[in-house]
Amino acid sequence: MYRVGSLNGHIMTPYKYPEKYPVTNTVINYMRKKYFLYQNTYNVILDSYSDRHFAFCEEILELLRQKCKTEEKFIDSLDAFIKFSHEYLLLQSKLEKEGKYVCSSFGEVNDKVYQEETVMENYYLDGMLLSQALWPNHCKMCQYFIGLNYLTGPSSCILDVPSGAGIYTYLTVKHFKFKGLLSVDISPYARMYTENILKNSGMDMGNVFLETADFSVVDNGKKYDLIICGELLEHVENPSSILDKLNTILKEDGTIFLTTAVYAAAIDHIYLFNNVDEVRHMLSDVFHVSKELILPLSGRVYKPDMHKVPINYACLLKKRVPS
Repeated sequence: MYRVGSLNGHIMTPYKYPEKYPVTNTVINYMRKKYFLYQNTYNVILDSYSDRHFAFCEEILELLRQKCKTEEKFIDSLDAFIKFSHEYLLLQSKLEKEGKYVCSSFGEVNDKVYQEETVMENYYLDGMLLSQALWPNHCKMCQYFIGLNYLTGPSSCILDVPSGAGIYTYLTVKHFKFKGLLSVDISPYARMYTENILKNSGMDMGNVFLETADFSVVDNGKKYDLIICGELLEHVENPSSILDKLNTILKEDGTIFLTTAVYAAAIDHIYLFNNVDEVRHMLSDVFHVSKELILPLSGRVYKPDMHKVPINYACLLKKRVPS
């Protein structure tokens, strides 16, 4: 393995834990030098990250280092994150001008992104994984999710859909008790990426099953105690059908952890939520929303009148009690 500090020759001190979390320190310095637009994000990290958040960053970055094997490949992954982040800024600007996402059909997104090796393996999956550590809202959502490990026990069946870069599958294996965990994604590259992350973590995968499939064909007869649905609704044309499917496969006393993006652009976003109330209205047609975590990308405290501003939304859903 290569030297941690060799990415930029020496270790600077951009925050209060440089020696405790050397990989994070080095990576943040690389971002600041290579991508000047990261400065605002860096400032938010300084203002809002606790020791716990920095420890999580170090963990995820170390996972990626182990996966990459060499310094050159690790740097390529950091550059992939820069491309991923810059793409968001360009697409967000386009959204604000045109009032719509660039894609409108799942078929188009599936062909151009999820089934396209040059997109998924060249930058998308690395960028997505690194965003969990280096985008403050994603990092905070992961911390929130870890705190939900009381929801499951040794007999629990868990579904993670879509697996994406595998972050929630990884966190579930590490922090949750369960009998079985099924991780599903329509992209074969996402499945392989998730498998690599788990294998490099060294954790037991005996009860973990990875599957490449469209969510629509997931067996309706299998019921789950916990369903993890990280950023799926905005990636489909008809989110209501997804919610109906989730309701069908959720046990009567089960819980869904769901996240979605409000007015936040990406190459594969299709369904546009303009505000949090639009999300709530759709969810409440099927489920009871028991808890929420609402994080504007600006870092400001959420206010109900926020409209057409980018927001990360997470919630816990329970089945509605018949009246």
